[in-house]
Amino acid sequence: MDVVGDKIAVGTGHGQEARGYQSLVTLMQQGSGYSPQFMADITDDMIAAEKKDPDIWDLHGKFDGKNDGWFANDPVDGALNLMSRNPDGTTAYLDPGADGKNDRLEYLLKERDWDTVDTTQWTGNIERTGDDTADSDARKGLGAALEAAATGQQPDSPLGKPEPHSESQARVMQSTIALLDKGAAGDTVHDNLKVPLGRALNDYTADTHAILGGYAPNSPVGQDHIAGSGDSASITNSKESLLRVMRGVSDGVIGTNSEGDPVRVYDSLYEGQRRYAAEYLDTGRQVPQSSLTENVTSWDVRSRHVGEAFGGMNAIGTDMVLDVRDTEVGKINDEARYAYHGFGALANTIPQVGDIAQRAVDAATYEWSKDVITEKENIARAEVSKETAGGIAGTNDIIDSWADTREAKGSDAAENAKGEAKQSYITGREEAYSALRTRK
Repeated sequence: MDVVGDKIAVGTGHGQEARGYQSLVTLMQQGSGYSPQFMADITDDMIAAEKKDPDIWDLHGKFDGKNDGWFANDPVDGALNLMSRNPDGTTAYLDPGADGKNDRLEYLLKERDWDTVDTTQWTGNIERTGDDTADSDARKGLGAALEAAATGQQPDSPLGKPEPHSESQARVMQSTIALLDKGAAGDTVHDNLKVPLGRALNDYTADTHAILGGYAPNSPVGQDHIAGSGDSASITNSKESLLRVMRGVSDGVIGTNSEGDPVRVYDSLYEGQRRYAAEYLDTGRQVPQSSLTENVTSWDVRSRHVGEAFGGMNAIGTDMVLDVRDTEVGKINDEARYAYHGFGALANTIPQVGDIAQRAVDAATYEWSKDVITEKENIARAEVSKETAGGIAGTNDIIDSWADTREAKGSDAAENAKGEAKQSYITGREEAYSALRTRK
């Protein structure tokens, strides 16, 4: 392969000539068990070849979908898909490193030419070369590799409880968010990256809740480096970057419900935040019943964090409904999936929680759609201000349901916590609108 990998290996007629690496990766898709070093070596070789000739893999016609996607016309993307079967190897390959010297991730996300389809245009009897285009499968391998590298799990694996990650995994996730948001462009994520990145973000729910809730290190501006060490590392991106990337992936379709309606990435992100919020509230200290007529400071602190997180999440949902930046096919609208109230078979897309938190979530009404619609109507009437917060009902439901597990629902302490959550909800919502540029 060192000799023929980047050279013409076979002609298929009509001027179509496949190269050695395209044939090799096509063959490798039928096998398994490749060593991480082998995958890294051939992928690096292919990247070196295309840096010399960006059109090296270009072919006439598309090779995507069920009928033609078997052929690895983009062998780099195909190799990344194969690599994702070994998450630890993929993490090592994409990890920028503590010194940031490994630039593979930056190349793949920001620099690489993904358009590998040659096009022609006829002017009378003259055939002219048109602009290159991309297959509909473009970046699917990259998406699988990003999910595997950031989570340490094979793509599409059921999510467990939100836990800390290794330093390498966290660096991949942190760098991915930062790179996607270069130039404040995080809200424009490629379609084939939305679902795998949405799943990865849900695996980081503990970290994203801290960032959205304003209690992460150096919040809200974040840090350029991860926090923690060993297998207890966390991402520390800025709140603005995280919000934009979460918005960027939210309108991806992660599956369908029992009625065939689309379930968006946003649904899974929101449900992940809702479940974690209940678990986070449950870390508030236990108090005797006699104290429920008093201010319980630890409950107020956690409620502020929860309120701020949901203010941001509902602003993302409102932005999806308003669809202020584009009218592309597949974007969510007022009618899309708002009748959906459960996950069923898609439960593996959201992180798991403990029994008490699950009981609180099950008891709480799933009302995010009403919150989002309320906020949308306020914005449409230009009536949103820093003093109003019409979309906090879902947040209050979570706090009420959690308080009920402590036999504290309706108590002064619980009502005070909801008041604290409302103020922070407004803060989170306003910060999110500023990041997403919804109100122009």
